[in-house]
Amino acid sequence: MSYMKKEDLKCFYMQVRSDKETREQELGELVRFSGLKEDQITVVNVFDTPIFDGKDADGHHFVFIGGSSDDNDEVAYPPHLLEPVASIEKVLEHTYKESIPTLASCFGFQTAVLQFGGELIYDPEHMEMGSYDISLTDDALRDPLFCDTPNPFHAISGHKKRATKLPKGAVSLASSPLCPIHCMRLSPTFYATQFHSEIDRKGLVDRITRYEKRYPIGDGGLKKICLDCRETPDSNALIGKFIERIVLRN
Repeated sequence: MSYMKKEDLKCFYMQVRSDKETREQELGELVRFSGLKEDQITVVNVFDTPIFDGKDADGHHFVFIGGSSDDNDEVAYPPHLLEPVASIEKVLEHTYKESIPTLASCFGFQTAVLQFGGELIYDPEHMEMGSYDISLTDDALRDPLFCDTPNPFHAISGHKKRATKLPKGAVSLASSPLCPIHCMRLSPTFYATQFHSEIDRKGLVDRITRYEKRYPIGDGGLKKICLDCRETPDSNALIGKFIERIVLRN
């Protein structure tokens, strides 16, 4: 019997970042935390390529989608994202049906929640921006991806929308005081997190400095977030664990 090796893997990465600096930074973070080389990752930036098909993920061993730099202040997608989101949904539908391992975070999590029948609300009063203690559910303690993750663990989270209802059949795996649904397992090969497994403390500080006008935190609040933000090794380790435990065993 032959076994797939990590160096043989190909990742289909749907990127929802509009500015060059964040595009490059996020790709670098995915490379670092996955342990893959950049040439193992096919990057489809939805602002450059808004129309693509679910079967474009074929030939890849797993799919990743992260956050968005173009979020808005309501649950409905802004007009300029309608076409890209339709393409993203085609990929997620295909990977779900074909059991292609999929890991989604933040915007990717919210897209999957809505696509598969869950519900979101716009809730700026419970906005998260910084590093937070994430608590595991009982199901997570028995989950192959999360079973050895400390409880609680620190993770980077930045959002004004949150899930209030998961899709039918999805299993809730994590929560925080401000966000009761922080992670779901939609199938044995499909995981999605509201928190960012791909961002560490430095990545967050860089982003909130870059996007500070989008968040009502003010200069003093921005400095406090940067000061209070903690390192997040356990959440960042989830990408590598996903590859080892879900992708390579699929």
